[in-house]
Amino acid sequence: MIAGALAAAALGCDRRPATVLECSTTGNEIRHVLRLRGDNRVVDDLSFNPPHVGTAEVTDSGYVLRFSEVPGCQLLFRVNRFTGDGTRELSCNGKLIVPGGYDTISCKPYAGKPL
Repeated sequence: MIAGALAAAALGCDRRPATVLECSTTGNEIRHVLRLRGDNRVVDDLSFNPPHVGTAEVTDSGYVLRFSEVPGCQLLFRVNRFTGDGTRELSCNGKLIVPGGYDTISCKPYAGKPL
């Protein structure tokens, strides 16, 4: 299911609809709603108001989403586009903030209220 949603996004056409994923950590303590724009270069984290804007890199096997809203800090998502499994890493000034270096996340197509 993830592969189909991201395969459409991977075409790189500006007229493609956005792909929206809901990603959460194990235990659902942290949740992100991520909108990958049709051009596959920009991602919005709709969990924030206003949404945070980051960069997106899509490959055959996965994607990397980077947010740098706070100077010196970066929130990085790495997700396998076929399984939806991945990691979430937060670093500030070169130091990892999350104990153990990263959170394990799981992403699925967003099924919530229309955006």
